[in-house]
Amino acid sequence: VEILDNTGKVRFTINKNDYYINIGNGRNGPYNFPFKDGYGLLSDYSGFNWVILDSNGKELLKSDGTKSVNHEFSGKYFVFRDSETYFFGIMDIKGNIVIPAEEQRIIWLDKEMFCRLNERDESEVCDYKGKVLFTVDGPLSRFNHGYAFVPHQGRLDFINSKGETVNTTSLYYGAISYWDVELLDPIFSRKE
Repeated sequence: VEILDNTGKVRFTINKNDYYINIGNGRNGPYNFPFKDGYGLLSDYSGFNWVILDSNGKELLKSDGTKSVNHEFSGKYFVFRDSETYFFGIMDIKGNIVIPAEEQRIIWLDKEMFCRLNERDESEVCDYKGKVLFTVDGPLSRFNHGYAFVPHQGRLDFINSKGETVNTTSLYYGAISYWDVELLDPIFSRKE
């Protein structure tokens, strides 16, 4: 399997037989191999068999079978799920536990902070020491260029990275979503 950069140049090659990755129906190969922030995560369908590679194909960390790793990662931080308790935590690229596996749900994380859902369905945005930076009522979207949104009581509240509401709009149906799109910053306007 050749891993290409965004110009089409081959960065490195992996042999799918070097990593027995069960992709279902008796086949093996790279099930899912996202790259982000210089790291790639190669994992099987269950998430318990995985390996983290750098952008040159060097193996940095490999599964020991006690944690499943999903594709929620940013920078050197990866969300994992404990195989015994099924609670979530966060580890770094060296396998050190940064946030213990005591969280029922981690919604997202980025290089500076992560978001967990507490027992009251509030989103708590925390730093990697576990300190709660702010709380919002409901599921908070991932930040994009310093802004995020949360559906709340029939409206959509847009907040900044300090947790301050900067705009509110009606929520008609569904929700909007975006994923780190460089060219689309939130634009707020009010009718006079």
